[in-house]
Amino acid sequence: SGINAEYGDTIRGSGDNQLFSFYRHWCLKESYVKTIGTGLKFGLQRIEFHLGGPLDREGGLCETTRVLIDGVRQNDWVFEERSHDGHITAIAIRVPGSGWKEGGAGMSILHFSDLSISPVELGERDYFNLFNAKKELPG
Repeated sequence: SGINAEYGDTIRGSGDNQLFSFYRHWCLKESYVKTIGTGLKFGLQRIEFHLGGPLDREGGLCETTRVLIDGVRQNDWVFEERSHDGHITAIAIRVPGSGWKEGGAGMSILHFSDLSISPVELGERDYFNLFNAKKELPG
């Protein structure tokens, strides 16, 4: 039936553009599997992104990329992509029955001190086995 959008986006490019497209898709997939909490246990081949538009390498923003899981568009997921200084970041946000509008909360720069205000010791729990026991899809 043809190639998926991700593969098509990547092979249409050449050189640096091809690599940029690959990294863009990878960051989107990574943001999705981290948000659902399963990491790489979720089959990456099941995820397909339809890019919302070009992403300028120096300070670009795209909020219109959409995701398909097993070929079905997921309307309750929003992705915010940014590029800066040749790097790409992507945030996945699930907003069921969304009233989400483009230009929402957005990304901001955090410093380590913003993330480590009250560190908590993890203790003796077996975090690997807790993670490994997660279902492929939450819920």
